[in-house]
Amino acid sequence: GKRWLLENKWPHVDELTIVLASMDGVELDRQTAGLGTAYSQRRFRHRNIVFPVDVLAGEKVQLFIRIESGNALQFPLVFWERESFLVNDHDEQFVFGMFYGILLVMLLYNLFIYFGVRETSYLDYVLFIGSIALIQLDVNKFSFEYLWPESPWWSMRSVPILTSLAVVVSVRFVVNFLNADHFAPRM
Repeated sequence: GKRWLLENKWPHVDELTIVLASMDGVELDRQTAGLGTAYSQRRFRHRNIVFPVDVLAGEKVQLFIRIESGNALQFPLVFWERESFLVNDHDEQFVFGMFYGILLVMLLYNLFIYFGVRETSYLDYVLFIGSIALIQLDVNKFSFEYLWPESPWWSMRSVPILTSLAVVVSVRFVVNFLNADHFAPRM
């Protein structure tokens, strides 16, 4: 048989179930993944929802899909040959690595500046960069893969909470950077 991978490129789905059935309706395979399921329960561990689908050459099958989510309901499904998926994912990982590496360098650079000059606006900027990095990790669901894989409850709620944290930290940064207490005390 040939191994295919069915990927949902939108990882913010609470539950996605696929059922593979023969043409006469006999269930051949059932898989469920999503934010509502612990990461360790996935058959194919990836930041997006990916299902391995094994089909014999020439075999006709039916594929049923059930999706449930409290988030935006998107399901850009892509069928991949395993090798093509791995090549594409390798390239995506490189781009993500560059992006998160730049954020980390910015965070560490400004942290060192803070330790050198002890100006609180640098510390606020470090907290802002850290909160933006956390949001991006969560939007791309690397957070579910690496930071809290066994916490579906938190993974389903983390984006709005982390976004709120980033807003608070950014306001604190702006107030300190512009010295608003001194120049606009009523604000």
